[in-house]
Amino acid sequence: MYKCKGQFVIPYLGLFQAYSTPKEDPDLGAEEKRLILGGSVSKEPVTVIPWKLILSKAPVWALIISHFCHNWGTFILLTWMPTYYNQVLKFNLTESGLLCVLPWLTMAIFANIGGWIADTL
Repeated sequence: MYKCKGQFVIPYLGLFQAYSTPKEDPDLGAEEKRLILGGSVSKEPVTVIPWKLILSKAPVWALIISHFCHNWGTFILLTWMPTYYNQVLKFNLTESGLLCVLPWLTMAIFANIGGWIADTL
């Protein structure tokens, strides 16, 4: 049980020891700082965004379409599910709170599981 709790707490402890740049990190050695900062070259800021090139890529369109579908599905669930429960299934929404929350709870749990699975692929 303690191991399980530690899995979730220990990574967050590292957030309090973050630094903005490698120069500010006292735990980095001189060799590491030189290696990290040696590859950084100052560039001029981008003035023209290549939208035609960006929008011609299939992965960009896959992201756009999947984001649209996800938002559309969430919007439908958010707006129509209470009406469906009330009018079709004849649930009293105030008395059946758990049933109304169950799809959202399931979605929250399986979204995290799905994210974990996607990260391990």
